[in-house]
Amino acid sequence: MTASPYGIPSLQLLEQLERHEGFRPLPYLCPANCVTIGYGTNLEAHPEYIDDDNIRQRVETGRLRSGALLRLLQDSGLKWTRERARAAMLDEVVSCREQLFLRCRQFRRLAELGDTVRAEVLLNMAFNMGVGGLLKFVRTLALVDGAIDGANTWEQVEAGLRNSRWWGQVGVRSRELGRQIVTGHYMVV
Repeated sequence: MTASPYGIPSLQLLEQLERHEGFRPLPYLCPANCVTIGYGTNLEAHPEYIDDDNIRQRVETGRLRSGALLRLLQDSGLKWTRERARAAMLDEVVSCREQLFLRCRQFRRLAELGDTVRAEVLLNMAFNMGVGGLLKFVRTLALVDGAIDGANTWEQVEAGLRNSRWWGQVGVRSRELGRQIVTGHYMVV
């Protein structure tokens, strides 16, 4: 894991992601119709986790995806241990963190201010929907800037999250992250 002077990712985030994502040792189709395994590792976005060279190359070139990929991986007997799933999750979290430092001013500001818990809300969301997905929350990210600057409240940031389609799609996860953005503390679960 690449070291971060801000302590991101924290152990609390990693435990939270394991709980939010749930462990699935066998490949499955996620709601976005992508082949996923472990703690939410999208094998179509991360073919480097596919051991079979032939299958991996076909995924990398876009010739194999979704149901056809799922069937091949199931037929190959692909099964992950919790340890392999944790390693992949950690790699992805670190990659998301690095992308957020480069592409998301609000994440960077929160991390630099030492507001790790709120920064990790954004990191959790980016892990869930991709960095590009998080960056589409333009109004909510503007509210984060406002809350940092004291121009609005963290409750307004949570309201911005509530007004998204994502809020209804992820259930308990959104409510937990909403409370976390308001309080600046991890919830005890």
